[in-house]
Amino acid sequence: MFLGGRMTLCFKTDEEILEEISNSLLAKRKALGLSQRELAAKAGVSFRTVQTLERGGNPTIMNFIAIVRALGELRPLRELAGEGKTARKSLSPKQMYKKAKAEL
Repeated sequence: MFLGGRMTLCFKTDEEILEEISNSLLAKRKALGLSQRELAAKAGVSFRTVQTLERGGNPTIMNFIAIVRALGELRPLRELAGEGKTARKSLSPKQMYKKAKAEL
């Protein structure tokens, strides 16, 4: 979902990544036919929190997880939480650069 895109994440600024995430969550909410208030209620967060995230703001990580869970999009977070099918070796920044360059 929101961790994809044409340009590899390691080449994007934090702000660009946040903007992509915000846009993806907004699109997902609309695809589900939910208003911001409905999503807030479903996630157990305030309307203002949903509004802030969709505008590219920086909610707490707990509120972010609650919103992502309410949208049914925990899949991209599973690897970070240690639920990957196979453990992946961590790559150094240099290795990430080489891998990203090879993918272009």
